[in-house]
Amino acid sequence: MKLNLVLMALLLMTNLSHADTTLIYKLPDANSEKFLTYYIKDSLLRFKEEGMNKTNVFDPGKQEFTSIDQNTGNISRINDAIVNQHTEKLNKERMEKLKSIEAELNKQLQTMDASKKEVAEVLMNKLKYPEFYGDQAYLNTEKTASSKKINNIECQIYNVRLHEKLMRQICMASIDDLKISADDYTALRSFFKFNYRTQSRMMLAAGKTSFNMIDYDEQNIPGIPIEITVFTDQGSKQEQLLHKISNNSLDKALFEIKHPK
Repeated sequence: MKLNLVLMALLLMTNLSHADTTLIYKLPDANSEKFLTYYIKDSLLRFKEEGMNKTNVFDPGKQEFTSIDQNTGNISRINDAIVNQHTEKLNKERMEKLKSIEAELNKQLQTMDASKKEVAEVLMNKLKYPEFYGDQAYLNTEKTASSKKINNIECQIYNVRLHEKLMRQICMASIDDLKISADDYTALRSFFKFNYRTQSRMMLAAGKTSFNMIDYDEQNIPGIPIEITVFTDQGSKQEQLLHKISNNSLDKALFEIKHPK
């Protein structure tokens, strides 16, 4: 009897280690309901957004994202080297535009009182050094005492605040509750980090700081988000919600980068 139990456990572990992962999220919209699907196999990740006829594949090993427009055949790639080129260009353009603003502000500072000078200097620092003085630098993430179940999956609630104002609420499910392999979990987390790093760097280089994305690793938040709710002055709205998860085997061809015929 014990031998049978051991054999069953080994078989279960083998099946789980080779299982692939499919995560389907709802993207609630004012006009319609769309879906975003992640497919993960052999440490490769593909995602598909409903209504977008594109093949999107992320390779965690190369830290490279490739997208093919199936309508035009155009291929776009994003990696650190390409992002470095774009951010360097955006930073130069931003700093060039700031020269005339800073020159004019320096003239006005001579006639400003202390309180106005302080406001002006804070604004200038925000424009020149957005990575240190932008709104995103003041985001604070806190683990709450609350959890809930979504589609029978337990998740821990985290709040993201800006100057005490609630901006976003994220419900994170553990790898055990999701029943996905460690490799698939690592691939998905790697994509989240890559996506945050790429978007935040591009936005900051362009001088845009009003975003509330977070780096889960940097904030020490484990798990995978299965519900994200955003809060504005107009109220709250679900940004995404896990609709379905599957461990069925996926075809390797799904992750191949091919030109449309």
